[in-house]
Amino acid sequence: MEILSIGPLELLFILTLVLINFGPKEIEKTSKKIGKRLTKFIRSVTWKTINLTSQEIKTLPDRFMRGAASRCPSGAGVLRNAPWDCVAAYSGFTP
Repeated sequence: MEILSIGPLELLFILTLVLINFGPKEIEKTSKKIGKRLTKFIRSVTWKTINLTSQEIKTLPDRFMRGAASRCPSGAGVLRNAPWDCVAAYSGFTP
């Protein structure tokens, strides 16, 4: 299980460092402040923009492949091999 790309051992290490630095009395106050700030950030427009951009970057290769397949000759119908089929159709090259 990963939370914010942090594994369980890394999370344990971070919590140990926090306990050493702040002590048990200050952890409650500090964690409330951090929680409020994280909630405010996650609900912000900036976070929504970051998520939208991340999703667009993840789907970018698929969109390029579909665009390449739509520009290929009719013989290049297989989406998985579409770029190579286009290269083969136009230049005689086969991978």
